[in-house]
Amino acid sequence: MYWNDIAPVGDRKKLIEEWLAAGHRAVAGLRRTFGISRKTGHEWMQCAVVGGLEGLTDQMHAPGPCGPIPVEMYLLLSMARGGHTGSV
Repeated sequence: MYWNDIAPVGDRKKLIEEWLAAGHRAVAGLRRTFGISRKTGHEWMQCAVVGGLEGLTDQMHAPGPCGPIPVEMYLLLSMARGGHTGSV
């Protein structure tokens, strides 16, 4: 199958290159060729329009690391646990 031969990011870049070469037309045919859904094709195209080819890399969807909690919140949580602070 086509997608087994190319890494996902390479696949996205290839689709966008062909889409641009076609003058932003032939989207349905490209989606069929690459075996992706309409939604996925449009997501890739939107990423390319906004971020260029660098926008096609896998994006992290997880939230960033949390900062330290305020001391007041820590004390309230500690009191709610009956003084058991656990590991800090």
